[in-house]
Amino acid sequence: MKKCCSGLAVVLVSLVAFGVGHAQIDFHGVLNPNGHSVWLDTAIVTSLGTDTILTPGWGSDSVAFDSFDFPDLFTWPSLVVLRGHISAERFFVAFPAPGNGVWYDFRPAPPPPPAPRMMFWSLLYGIGAEPEHAARQPELQVVPSMLVDRATVRAQVAGHGPVRLEIVDAAGNRVRSLGTSNRGGVITQVWLGDDDAGRSLPEGVYFCRLAVGEAATVRKVLLAR
Repeated sequence: MKKCCSGLAVVLVSLVAFGVGHAQIDFHGVLNPNGHSVWLDTAIVTSLGTDTILTPGWGSDSVAFDSFDFPDLFTWPSLVVLRGHISAERFFVAFPAPGNGVWYDFRPAPPPPPAPRMMFWSLLYGIGAEPEHAARQPELQVVPSMLVDRATVRAQVAGHGPVRLEIVDAAGNRVRSLGTSNRGGVITQVWLGDDDAGRSLPEGVYFCRLAVGEAATVRKVLLAR
């Protein structure tokens, strides 16, 4: 499998379902090693059936997040099981009916604390696919894509609005509006990892969404504090 984000601190388990076979959703997972050396050997995913996926070399021997791709899924999984080792200790951890965008500690946790953590999420499951007949896609950049204190959002829109720029969570709920407009052009905003009330949002996966009429572009942002 191909690492997606070299040098970052997470194991992302990605199932990209856009226009591939009969898959209905993508599926992702994020591993926060929390200072441990965590390596995954096998992932068992139960959806309509049960797939056992060998994952040699997946993991991290540091605090950096890493990203990986899995095959596509038909439905949100009812069970995910991970096998591997933490330092010299073998582990087997099960996540029954994991929530979308929820962090889970590895239990039982290996000493010393804190325990490694896992989160699962899906773009299509939470937000929905963009319309196939969407018009020309606007351009959208979020730098950096892993946000610690702030990120710069830059959008370029051709033509006229209405234009809507917003941050949504993994469940598809809008948490922060970055503005609306009836004009095209270049739009630059700074997001501080807060909601519309100015409160700091919890760590996790969020999406910056730029919509111009029926055309929409989405970029993933990992908020890590």
